[in-house]
Parts: sequence; C-alpha cells; structure tokens
Amino acid sequence: MSILKRRVSGISLAVISYFSCGTAYADRYEGVVSDSTTLYGIVNDDIDYVSTRSKRQAVSATRINSNSSRFGILGSEDLGGGLSAIFQIESKVNASTGTGAFAARETFVGLHGDFGALKLGNMDPPIDEVKGVYGNAPTGVTSILSTQAIINNNSGDAYGESNAGVNNGLPTMNDTMPNAIKYESPKVSNLYVDLMYARPKGQNPGFVPYNVGGDIVYADGRIKAALATQRNFGVRGPGLNDSTYLLTGGVTFWKTYVALVFSTLNADYAGGTVRRNFWGASVTQSVGLGKIYGFYGRAGNGSLDKPGMSQTGASMFELSYTYYLSKRTSIYTGFVRIINEANATYQLGVNGIKGRSTDAGAGVSGFIVGIKHNF
Repeated sequence: MSILKRRVSGISLAVISYFSCGTAYADRYEGVVSDSTTLYGIVNDDIDYVSTRSKRQAVSATRINSNSSRFGILGSEDLGGGLSAIFQIESKVNASTGTGAFAARETFVGLHGDFGALKLGNMDPPIDEVKGVYGNAPTGVTSILSTQAIINNNSGDAYGESNAGVNNGLPTMNDTMPNAIKYESPKVSNLYVDLMYARPKGQNPGFVPYNVGGDIVYADGRIKAALATQRNFGVRGPGLNDSTYLLTGGVTFWKTYVALVFSTLNADYAGGTVRRNFWGASVTQSVGLGKIYGFYGRAGNGSLDKPGMSQTGASMFELSYTYYLSKRTSIYTGFVRIINEANATYQLGVNGIKGRSTDAGAGVSGFIVGIKHNF
C-alpha cells in the first residue's frame, strides 16, 4: 500500500500506519491527485490470562481474544481542480470467532482539497484520535493493554446510557459516533485541527441529544502535543451534559519517547455534577527491533453530593514489549493491573473480565501474548 493511498483514507488507515511504527499522530492526507481503491485491514489476536479479586470472590479466565481486528475498503476519485472525492467502509472482524459487523467501524464519504477534508458518516471523535500520543502505540492501543480503561472510563457503557452507580456515574467519552460530520484541516506549520458534530442517538424529530468535539495537534517528528475536547448535550435529559478536556504531549530523546497526559471529566445528573481528574505518564523505549512500553495512570475521586460515594479513584500500571517481525507483523506481550479504591469499579478497557469483576474495590489484572498483522 503506497503512502499516497494511505493518506486518501482519512484518519482510520493513517492510524493503522502510525500504530505500526509508533509515531504519535496520524498523517494528514495531502496532495491526492489520482484515482485509487485499496483493500486493507488488521488481524490482531492474543492469548490472555485475566483475573479479578474483591472481598467477595476471585474470578479468573484464560482466553483467546480479537483486538480491534478489521477489514476495509477505501478510495478516492480525482474531481479536478485539486478536489477529490474520498470514501471508506470499515467493518469489525472478530478473528477469534469468525464473526463481525459490516461497516461498524469508521465509514464515511467526503471531499478532500486544499481546504482539508469534509466527511459524513460513522466516525471516531477527535478526542479518541490523539490517544497514540500517550497510549500503547506499539500494540495498537487496544487489547487488555488499552490505556483507555480509566482515562476515558471505558466501562462498556454505550453513549447516552445511564452508567449510574458505576465509577460514581462517570460516562464513557470516546465512542465511535454515527450521524456525524467531521472537518479535518490541512497541515499548517506542523499543526492539525479536527472538528466534529454528531447525533449519536438518531435524527428523529423532537428532543435529540447531540455531540460536538475537536482537537488541535502539533507534531514535528520529535515533539508531539495535543489538546482535545468533547461535549455531549442532553445525555440524561435537557440541560444534563457530559464534557471532557484532555491535554497531552511527548518528546523523543534518541530512542526514548516520554509522554504525559491530563484530563478532566464532568457529567451532569439531576442530583448534581460528577467531576473527576486524571493524569498519566508513559515511556516508549526502542530496543533493537522491539519497543518496551510502560505506563502509570491515576484517576482521582469523582465528586458528587452523595453519602458514601468517596474513594472512587483508581490506579493503572502497565508494561509491555513488542517485537517487529517485519514492517507489517509484530508479536507482543504485556502485563496490566488496575487497583480500584473501595467504591471504584474500573475495568479493563477492552475485553474485560466478567463474573463478579464489577464489585466495588476489586483489583483487576491481566497477562497477554499476541500477534498483529497489517495488510
């Protein structure tokens, strides 16, 4: 697949490329002048051992899992005058069970030119697309090693659901958004800007919640920095909104990349507003043909005027090693642990363990060995 065709794809395929090489943010597609259609995908499977232990019970499991495996088709048509039509249809693939969902991942149609790109469809929000700055880029920022477990509160709760009583009522803030329109700017002095508006719960007449988000990213090869935000309006009723802000940055020193991240997360309920801060730090160290990744993150207590709802914070530790067999194929192994405080219920961000794992105060951990192939 050529660099030209990668850039035609928009964010999704560019993200595949940067996950493979461990850079911090997706390439912008620039200078597209020819017609092209490309098939692409990722097959990413692992064997993992996960366990959780609370005061009540211990639960463990050994499993085979598929981690954001996908199959897609993308393309462009030269319309003349520097304008191109672009499209992408990307499907979920569960490589361990042989199942999937057609067009369930980033799927869009749009226009690209000197102004950047304008796309309509089902797309990831800008706040989700900066996670490679601080997250586990060598493994593809997925699997049980996903740092989104506590930073964006990936509890498996879909956009707009109640989530009441889970992590003090905090919402998940990085879901793929249907019924969305997205603008992606061209590169200007190493800066990129993304803006998105979506109607995730549908477009029927009457009161319909909606979402807005954006980011601004700087990437010059050595230094990466991003500021991203998202606001969900009317999630649990008129005037009850969710919002988050995320600031992250990293710098490369020879073969070492060091990054920091800070975020705030607010959720309005009829009984008050939950507020929570998060901070984290990561190190990615190149060693021969491989990369070592280490991460520590801390989610603070949520604030809500309810008796007994303190101690809702958690800590996350992670260490992994990825070895590149080729530019497209890698193997990896890693360990992750989440330590919940007495009233916290944070869970693994991808492929969480079921059973009694949602008991408040439970510790969750996992060990993984996997293989990932890009095509």
